[in-house]
Amino acid sequence: MKVGGTKEKKVNIRIISATNKDLKQMIKNNQFREDLYYRLHVVPMEIPQLRERKEDILLLTDYFLKKFNEKYGQSITIDDHSKLILQLQDYPGNVRELENVIEQIVVTARKPIVTIEDLPSDLTYKDTALVNLTGIIPLKKALEETEKQLLSQALSTYKSTRKMAKALEVSQTTIMRKLGKYQFSYQDD
Repeated sequence: MKVGGTKEKKVNIRIISATNKDLKQMIKNNQFREDLYYRLHVVPMEIPQLRERKEDILLLTDYFLKKFNEKYGQSITIDDHSKLILQLQDYPGNVRELENVIEQIVVTARKPIVTIEDLPSDLTYKDTALVNLTGIIPLKKALEETEKQLLSQALSTYKSTRKMAKALEVSQTTIMRKLGKYQFSYQDD
């Protein structure tokens, strides 16, 4: 029924709502109506923050890159090292923050292939160890992140798998297998 109306009108709608608040706690604190909660809470879905699903960052990066290249008539690409840096960020602003970063990259790019030097200055990666733990994460995940960072730094420094293997004190076969595992592209000199 319209506000101020007298006639009911049949409608068929679905409401999709999202929040980062604890609504059950808010109900207990009389900050949210319980009846409204049960009207909205039909098919609940919990989507983890982007920092908890790092594997989605590359997919979203490619999606936003395509979107903004089309929007601005560009053909900008991002190299693998830069994609790794993007994947290692925490993104407190979640997907919107990543989207803004990619738009900024496309709009400000001065060359067709974006490298680490071309990334926005507020991304954390400069000449420091990139592993940045803010809490407890599975050891396997921490080791993989560290391994990816070391491979990325070694690849940009040495440019050949043989030199990388020597610097990291492993076999060249191991380096090639690890580069394949993390989908790094490289050309051996």
